[in-house]
Amino acid sequence: MENRFSAMNHRTLLTGLGAIVVLVITTAVVVGQVAPTPRADTQTLIVFAAASLTDAFTEIGAAFESAHPGVTVTLNVASSSTLAAQIVEGAPADVFASANPRQMAVIAEAGRRGFSRDIGPHLA
Repeated sequence: MENRFSAMNHRTLLTGLGAIVVLVITTAVVVGQVAPTPRADTQTLIVFAAASLTDAFTEIGAAFESAHPGVTVTLNVASSSTLAAQIVEGAPADVFASANPRQMAVIAEAGRRGFSRDIGPHLA
C-alpha cells in the first residue's frame, strides 16, 4: 500500500496549513479579536496545535519566523481536547489548530472571542 502522505502531499498539506495560519493571523489582527502581544522590538505568536500537527506547525512556525523578523512563534502541542480546555480556562492563544472540529465548537460555546469560526475545509 502506497504511503498516504507522499512528499507532494506533505508539501501540499504544509502549504495549506501555512495559508490557514496566515489567514487566521490576518483575520485576528484585522478584526482586533486576537492579536500577538507586542513587546518593545519583538512579538510572540502563540499557536496551540493538535499533537498530530506537530511536524507541520514546527516547519510553518520556523518559516513564519524567517519571513517575519521580530516575531517568535511559541508552539503548544497536546490533544485537541486538552488545548481547548486550556483556552476555555483563559490560556492565551493566538491560533488554535484542532484535529477535532468538536473542540472548536467547545471554544465557541464558551464564548472565547476570536475562536468562533471554522476558517476552511478540513484537510484529509
